[in-house]
Amino acid sequence: MFRHKGKSRTLEHNLKIATLLSFVAGVVNIVGFLAVQKLTTNVTGHFAFFGDNFILAAPNVLAYLLLFAMGLQNSLVTSISNATVRTTHITGLFTDLGIELSQLFFYKLKEQRERLISSIKLRFTIISFKSAPSNYYSQ
Repeated sequence: MFRHKGKSRTLEHNLKIATLLSFVAGVVNIVGFLAVQKLTTNVTGHFAFFGDNFILAAPNVLAYLLLFAMGLQNSLVTSISNATVRTTHITGLFTDLGIELSQLFFYKLKEQRERLISSIKLRFTIISFKSAPSNYYSQ
């Protein structure tokens, strides 16, 4: 969906990207309104009012939508990066990190080890940035 540009894009590509990005924008609008009680957009911000009223009848729906949005984000970045980057599920990051750390004992070729060390650095970076806000709020 993001790989095709210009004339190589089809209606299906455009429908997919429009659906995904509109949904993410809507979730961001609703969460922004619920978090700070302020509209963060113009016209689409009015949809946040609808979302607010809807969520106050059913608060679990917000949790479901946020989980769904995280899943979309994770699947999008995983597919675009050829499963190199994952951004929402920290348990999966730790699993991948553990696998890669154990592979350090078995990979002997310089190219393999360099690629593995780069991947380990990437995972440490993602885990560090995902962990930082929770450490801040728990103090």
